[in-house]
Amino acid sequence: MLKSKLTAKYQCIYKVRDKNTGLFSTGSHHPRWKKSGKVWHRIGDLKNHLNQFKHMPDNWEVCEFPISIPLAYPATNYFTPPQVRPDGSIMGYRYTPPSV
Repeated sequence: MLKSKLTAKYQCIYKVRDKNTGLFSTGSHHPRWKKSGKVWHRIGDLKNHLNQFKHMPDNWEVCEFPISIPLAYPATNYFTPPQVRPDGSIMGYRYTPPSV
């Protein structure tokens, strides 16, 4: 099984959601709200972002999304080698052996 550097380092990601609209913050001091929004990989960075506001609206919530490590297999497990015909040509290719 392979692990990416991101999933090995971080166990979850964080987003700020508006409970009324279900949209996520784009970050910054004057956030806009979108379907995807900004992702914070570390809780400390998210806390720093939220602490820049003098007033925290009651309808904001922090969403924590766990990162699952996907199963990974060698690509060769899914590779079917081409079949070679008795004349030496490979099936699926238009190969004409050179005339002698």
